[in-house]
Amino acid sequence: GKMIVTRESGSDLEDQSNILFTNTYGSTGKLILKAKKKWADGVGLKLQDGQFIFEVYEENKVVATGNNNAAGEVTFTDIAYGLDDVGEHTYKVVEKEAGQTGTLYDQTAYEVKVQVSDNKDGSLKAEVISVNGKDQEMTFVNDTTKAEILKVDEAGAPVENAKLALYDAEGNLVESWTSGKTAHI
Repeated sequence: GKMIVTRESGSDLEDQSNILFTNTYGSTGKLILKAKKKWADGVGLKLQDGQFIFEVYEENKVVATGNNNAAGEVTFTDIAYGLDDVGEHTYKVVEKEAGQTGTLYDQTAYEVKVQVSDNKDGSLKAEVISVNGKDQEMTFVNDTTKAEILKVDEAGAPVENAKLALYDAEGNLVESWTSGKTAHI
């Protein structure tokens, strides 16, 4: 650009050779990662808003966190960038185990590569270039603990037509069924 400097009358800057102008340039940008969350096929549970927690690491530092919504969409907090961050970044995205009883958490650690570039207009462009070395989305799938129950006699043979029931710790009926030749899951 062009700058014009004029001296106002009455100013005491007679010697203008000592005037110094310093131009600075800065750029900022951000990235919001997204992922999917679901239960394994056959689980039969619905996701709840904020039910599961996710973390994004750069090296060993958490740089963003996220939660799922009831529709299974995971949105993370912003990852902010400055001009010093231009270049490639590698992140590890994981689900944090929150101790929900009966839940088998997805152990997948997604490696996300992001390229940050300067648009030369005061903004930075941050884009995902790969997930686990491919062009894919992150999907975390949780399951529940399962037990196979088979009523057998002393010889180990299945007992058919026995009435069985499963109760929770408070004594509430969870499920009841009639035994057969194969295990009940």
